Amino acid sequence: MFAAFVLPVLFSIGGGLYGYFRFAERRPMLLLNLMLIFLLGAYAQHAQPSEGLFSLLLLDGAFLFFLLVHHLQSSAPKANPAG
Repeated sequence: MFAAFVLPVLFSIGGGLYGYFRFAERRPMLLLNLMLIFLLGAYAQHAQPSEGLFSLLLLDGAFLFFLLVHHLQSSAPKANPAG
């Protein structure tokens, strides 16, 4: 299972960082998608435990935790008054 989840989880971390800081108005949906990828990895860890997948999920969980905390502490994006 580790080999099947390495690239998707690493891509979600890289793409998540890019999307999080580039598109502030889409943050809630991006965070939801990142959580779903994390939950899919957690299910894979439950179905077929491995040490590598567990460490990868720890990295992804810490990344997701910091993005969620940053999102909750930041102010809501302001609407464009020009339309």
